[in-house]
Amino acid sequence: MEKNGVIAVCSPKGGVGRSFVSCFLATALARKGKRVLLVDLDPRIHTLDLLFGVEDRILFGLSDLLSGKEAEKVLFPLNEEQGLYLCPCGALGALPEEEMLREALFRMISCCAPDLIILDTPSSAAERGYFEKISDLHLILSTTEPTALLGAQRVSAELSSEKEALLLLNGMAVWEPREEGSLRPYEMIDLVGRPLVGIVPAAPPLSRRLEEGRAAAYDEEKERPFDNIASRVLGEHPLLFEGMKDGKKWRRGL
Repeated sequence: MEKNGVIAVCSPKGGVGRSFVSCFLATALARKGKRVLLVDLDPRIHTLDLLFGVEDRILFGLSDLLSGKEAEKVLFPLNEEQGLYLCPCGALGALPEEEMLREALFRMISCCAPDLIILDTPSSAAERGYFEKISDLHLILSTTEPTALLGAQRVSAELSSEKEALLLLNGMAVWEPREEGSLRPYEMIDLVGRPLVGIVPAAPPLSRRLEEGRAAAYDEEKERPFDNIASRVLGEHPLLFEGMKDGKKWRRGL
């Protein structure tokens, strides 16, 4: 992706792991040498500061930036050495108008010069094309649940055919036998109508780490799916389960 590329992590279905994916994708991209700005845009459930364990150190957020606060005081360095920054949501009551958000992003870019911006978006924005004019890439997030897949299908249909969008399947129990009548991954891809960027197996240890506010910690084996997804976002082509324990067995089971 080009410098300052904006990635919107989106889904109209709650509970599919938008913040989970946003956190681990941001840290994976930072490990690959990219300066990354992670922006919390969920006015109702804004948790990124909690997931990184910095909630007690946050003074300002996007709401303050929109009210005229300097970007230098709003952006929080999660890892200055890697170039990973967070823009918390703050007391944002609702999503700002697209032009206001675009201007806010420009001010953030001028402050921390990110290579990539990841937007952790609310479910309310996914089906009305809110981010189409702002983002360069939509990561359409879904679990294997039928309602989540239908939501992903609707988001894909709302986007123009020229808009780059990729399907990301999260929380897939790849080690369990497939239930009779359940869709295979290639059928999910056909349903949503977008290429698959990756599969994140169900990972309770990673979820627990987020609950403990330790999103910035790193476990190479468990976070390999995000390393692979980050590589694909950057134009590389690793295998679906490359470097993952039991990856060959999982591929055969798909």
